[in-house]
Amino acid sequence: MAYATVPMTISSVPATGLEQIDGVGAIGALHLGGWDELIAEVGPRDPLRCAAVLELLADAGVNRGTPRSLVVERDGAVVAAAALTVTRELGLATVRHMGCTSAWLAPDLPAVDSDARAALVDALVSQPGDLLVLDDLVADSPFVNVLRARCPTAQVIEADTTYVAPTGANGKQVLKRRSESRRVLRRAAERGVPLTVWTGSAWDEIEPQVRDLLEFQAACRRGKSMDALTATPDGRAMAARVIATLGRAGHVRVATVRAADELVAFHLAVVCRNHAVGFKTAAQREVAGLSGIGWCSMFAMNDALAAEGVETIDLGFGGDDYKRHIASAVQLVKVRVPLSAMGSAYLALLGARRRGLTLARQARNEPGVPAAIIGAAIGI
Repeated sequence: MAYATVPMTISSVPATGLEQIDGVGAIGALHLGGWDELIAEVGPRDPLRCAAVLELLADAGVNRGTPRSLVVERDGAVVAAAALTVTRELGLATVRHMGCTSAWLAPDLPAVDSDARAALVDALVSQPGDLLVLDDLVADSPFVNVLRARCPTAQVIEADTTYVAPTGANGKQVLKRRSESRRVLRRAAERGVPLTVWTGSAWDEIEPQVRDLLEFQAACRRGKSMDALTATPDGRAMAARVIATLGRAGHVRVATVRAADELVAFHLAVVCRNHAVGFKTAAQREVAGLSGIGWCSMFAMNDALAAEGVETIDLGFGGDDYKRHIASAVQLVKVRVPLSAMGSAYLALLGARRRGLTLARQARNEPGVPAAIIGAAIGI
């Protein structure tokens, strides 16, 4: 890969400069620039985005294209940064998040204040290329709001939903599920299948369990959707390496439930200061004729996190029923910004296609919608 350092001055924000590095030195530049400290200080506090994990994924070829880092400095201090990768897709040079975004839960870009955020946005929308693609940003985050204000050509499209729960929540639904988890433990013992709940944060205790946890998750989700770090043996091997990288740095927490020596449920979270990200979880549907085993590991994890001062846990994408009972939904968006005339034309075509599909769905429900209108909407 090519290596280039491109120092720039961002005129719209006084006393602010930006360094862009492309190629093999990009992740090292983030590390030296204090990327880990920045996401820990200003958030989102997701250890899965630390420089060591980014480097691991890049070395393994998870990221296609060329790594790119943007580091915004003010008076010698780093005040904002972005980890990006540049690919060519459909003839377009596309700039997007660096990393395995199917495993990330809130990849908003860190900045210490509004001026730093504005400088970073200005740098992003001035990137060489055709398209800037940023998926799964929090819809009402300061970063997205600044992007909307400073870049009128940006398309902000509603995307998935993630769920965030306070570890110490005691609302009606939470108390009901806690009661259910205690009832499961009691009834399992009454039926001669005592369940053992374990929580741990010491890596030397967690490490021997990791591969079994990942295989158990894949078995539980067989026939269902899975992210890139669950679906295949290679993906699970990569997930084990990511977990090991974070475990050696003290970020990993695990809660398990076992019937005798058989694993029946687990939660694995990664922690950064007062926030945790639920990275891996799975549970058998039934044990001894009892359902709801997953609540046992869930509340064991929550209680262990709360005991060490963690206040919130991100439970991730998808509207699984258990999340709606104990967590608040956070709407995410995907952002598309044209960086060239070709990028603008491509986004216009995508917009026309979306409008056409919307009208087609309406036509199925409302036969009076003329076919000519649908054709005009999709450009035919």
